[in-house]
Formats: sequence, structure tokens, C-alpha cells
Amino acid sequence: MPACKLENLSFKQVDELDREKTVIILPCGSMEQHGPHLPSGMDTHVAVKVAERVCQNAAQTMGCLLLPPVPYGQSPEHMDFPGTISFTAETYISMLKEICGSIARHGFKKVYIINGHGGNISAIGAAAFDIRDRFNLKIFMFNVWTVITDIARQQTTREAPHQTDAHGGEIETSLVLHLAPENVHMEWAVDEVNSQLARGEVINLGGPVSFNWNSTQDVAASGISGMPSFGTAEKGKVIFEALVDLATRGIMEIDKNW
Repeated sequence: MPACKLENLSFKQVDELDREKTVIILPCGSMEQHGPHLPSGMDTHVAVKVAERVCQNAAQTMGCLLLPPVPYGQSPEHMDFPGTISFTAETYISMLKEICGSIARHGFKKVYIINGHGGNISAIGAAAFDIRDRFNLKIFMFNVWTVITDIARQQTTREAPHQTDAHGGEIETSLVLHLAPENVHMEWAVDEVNSQLARGEVINLGGPVSFNWNSTQDVAASGISGMPSFGTAEKGKVIFEALVDLATRGIMEIDKNW
């Protein structure tokens, strides 16, 4: 693993990498509340852990380089809670463009963003088009929150209602119980089911009809929409390994086809 991490390499070692074939991996997360029981940096932690495993798996057969994570995201919906640190969409997009501009200047061609925060998805997508147009970098995006609910539903026994377990609930609690149980305070966990989401059929934080939300006004005073009491480390391990498998398949396909 150390050989994959940019911060552990000298410029000479980076210079020896194949510019055409090496895939640059960029983990993106957030620093935001996830209820009173989960750590503020969990989105970043999940993205980094997935990215490290992907790099470890891919390095056996292809060239890849893991960048330090971007630990802050676009999280204005959580700013009512202390500890949340947020970029505006404009700042986040500009930051991604400048990171990728540096990558392109050194001759690399492919970037694989592993994003652990749902609030970053739109900004990453917007930046990606401009990055391709300006720098001719190919940007590939693995967004944890576009796949994780289906993974959890298909591969674990979901106990919380699917449409309301949206933030700090069963899925996220399970992940952190697996990855960093020492940072979880289950004695502070609150089960809180958002009544508007529970009554709805198509309006959901993940769609098919989505909406711009504020955690205290639209979700819950606790910051939680879901049931963390149903979270277990066993569920978290299954979900995490499935994320790693899917993200690894993605980078292998980049190497083979792009």
C-alpha cells in the first residue's frame, strides 16, 4: 500500500510512472454531522478505506496512484450542527479543477474519483465536464451513495424502512461499526423516522424525485433520518466489501477499456 500513496513517493518515483496508463485515485468526502453518535468525518473515512483497498487490489496488475483525500465537501444542509465544515458548490468545483489541472500538467490522463458524500455528486459531475474540456483528462466517478442503498437491500437484512434510512441510520452506522467502532457512541444514537419521507412514494433524498434539503428543517432535529439501532458491524462488513468489489471492478475496466 505505501507504494501507491503520493505522499510517500518522491518526484522521481512519480516521474517513473506511465503517464498514459496510470490511474490517479482521488478520495472525496465531507466533514459534517451524522447524528450525535457518528464521527463527523465518516464520509471521508469510508472513501479513503475504499480507495486504499482499490489501490491495493489494482496495483497487482496495473499502475495506480492514490492521492490524499479531500476531507471537506459541499455540506450546507448540515451547517446548523457544530463541527460541520462546508465548501460552496463554486469553491468545490474550482478546487477539483485545480487538483485535476495539476494532474494534467504532469501528463497523466485518467482520474478515478471515489466519493463518499452524496452532497458532492452534483458538483463533481459539473466539474468533470469542464475538466475534460479544459485539460482532456478522463474523469471516472464512483459515488458510494448511488449504489450503497441497493447493496444494503440486496446483500443484508434491512430492518429500517428503506425510504427513510437516509442519514446517520442503519447503513452508515453499520459501516462505521465495521471500520472504526471506537468512534461510535451508540448510547447517543437516536432512531428518528422522517414523517414526510415515510409518507412519500417517489420523493426521497436519493430520488427518483429528489430535493434540496436542510437537515434540521427537512429531516430531523437530531440530524438523523433513519434507525441506527439496527446497525451492526456484520452488516457494515458486507456492505463495505461489496463497495470495494464494485469500485475495484471499475478501475480494472478503466485500465482495460479506456
